[in-house]
Parts: sequence; C-alpha cells; structure tokens
Amino acid sequence: MRVPISGGASQKIFSIKNLNGWGCARFPSDLCVIAERSDDGKQAIITSFDPLKGRGSELTRITLDPKLNDWSLALSPDGTNLAVIRDQTSAVQILSLRGELKREIRLTGC
Repeated sequence: MRVPISGGASQKIFSIKNLNGWGCARFPSDLCVIAERSDDGKQAIITSFDPLKGRGSELTRITLDPKLNDWSLALSPDGTNLAVIRDQTSAVQILSLRGELKREIRLTGC
C-alpha cells in the first residue's frame, strides 16, 4: 500500500504472498526488494519493487530449511548485495543480487 504525500486514500501497489521481509537501498540507488517464502517453505523468492510502479522482476531464490522460520535477509545500503542468515547458528552470507555467494562471515562468541 502507499499513501500520497499530500494525503488522501491509500492505494494498493501489488499483492504479496508469504511476506518474510522487505528493504530499500539508500539514495542514489532506487532498489527495493521483497522476500516471499515459497508455498512449500523451501525457498525465499527475492523480487524487486518500485513504490510507484509496483512489482518488478524476480532477482533470485534462496534455499531455506522449510522447518525453520528464524531466517533473516537484508539489502545492503548501496543495493548491490543481500545479507542472509538462514538460522541462529549459521554464518552471515553475503550474496549478489543473482544469489551468488560473495562472502561468508562466521560469528563466534554469540
């Protein structure tokens, strides 16, 4: 949903199914993404969106354990990468917007 800055009625932008997260990069990037869990729970489907135009293209799919719900995703401030934590014991994975692993950060002492 969106609401005009000058006020008025809210407007539906697009429908979302199984929303698990969303985020927008900082200016000058204009990328915003949503993460929707697949019906079988085995994937997170990452899709771009524009607050004015609506849903964009699918960027990538991330494999998930369907038994776990404590995964997390964040878009980098510049809009070039995704940070993914699949569960409380896993490493932070830095992925390209195409889902390619760029870096893995293991946390210790947490």
